[in-house]
Amino acid sequence: SYAARQLDGRSLKVHLENPSAATPSYAITTQNTTDIGTPTPSQIFHSIRTSRWRYISYPRIAGAALHEELYDIANDPHEKKNLLYWEPDKYESVRASLENMLKKRVG
Repeated sequence: SYAARQLDGRSLKVHLENPSAATPSYAITTQNTTDIGTPTPSQIFHSIRTSRWRYISYPRIAGAALHEELYDIANDPHEKKNLLYWEPDKYESVRASLENMLKKRVG
């Protein structure tokens, strides 16, 4: 099927069938901004979520002021305050750690 050829990852079936099963320490989501053809690198972005944090990395596009988002989902579950906009220096180590985890999985 198309989905079998296009998707990469691990099945969540075991966690749906047995919610008490060990859960992954993080989840990665990859999205593109086009529905037509093969997306270019500037149309793809990635997100990583842990039990506490959500980090989103957008492609660096000329003229864009901000290409990353970081949320403390334990204290901001609706993701209303991008910490990299308000306090980037305070959260640099968290940002770098999540960025490295993301790069190891998606490049």
